[in-house]
Amino acid sequence: MARWALVAVIVALASASTTAAAPPTQPSERACLIAWNASTNHANQLKLLAQRPIVGLMLGSGVAGSDTWTKTSSTTTSGPACLMTIIKRGAFRIVTGRWKGTGVDRWTFARAIPATKNDPPLGAANVRLLADGRVTKIYRR
Repeated sequence: MARWALVAVIVALASASTTAAAPPTQPSERACLIAWNASTNHANQLKLLAQRPIVGLMLGSGVAGSDTWTKTSSTTTSGPACLMTIIKRGAFRIVTGRWKGTGVDRWTFARAIPATKNDPPLGAANVRLLADGRVTKIYRR
């Protein structure tokens, strides 16, 4: 009986230490959709409309990071994010929104990246652009 009690205490301590140091929660695809469509994101929705013609849009969660260098040191930061890929003919562009627990506080449009013939694949779109700059989920059968 004492051995099982000791094992239970060790397991409880191990799980408590891992939950105390848990990384920030990754947003769901739905949470990213809600964050993009928020009324506070209207300026970025207009910026997305200005990107037309758009072949496809992909929206999901991931990890965003940055590196900063000085003459003597470097710093790397990363964290959960909502990522939108704007697919255009011959180029694509990533829009990053750092996840702050309950939403995105700022979206950043990266510069356009030249694309190869099918990079990213055109059939990978999972959201559709609406007339006001919001997006809606595409459900495939």
